[in-house]
Amino acid sequence: MLREHCDRLGTDYAAIEKTVQGPIVADPLTDPNAFLRSAEQLAALGVEHVHLRAAGPDMAGFVGRVGDTIAERLAAIRPAAG
Repeated sequence: MLREHCDRLGTDYAAIEKTVQGPIVADPLTDPNAFLRSAEQLAALGVEHVHLRAAGPDMAGFVGRVGDTIAERLAAIRPAAG
């Protein structure tokens, strides 16, 4: 859909950063494997960024736990070429 919209407007699809705001199916802390599978599926569609909202009263702790739990594996996922 986005590619067709870009074509209609004469916009270079490859120049657009594709972003999704999550959670994207699974919580990265309660089911990290499902979250990473979802991230891989989005990357196959060309999504480059997944934005998460820090949950709970300890937002800094949430960010730290996400980093400890999935950061290395998430960083290895590469989006498909535009």
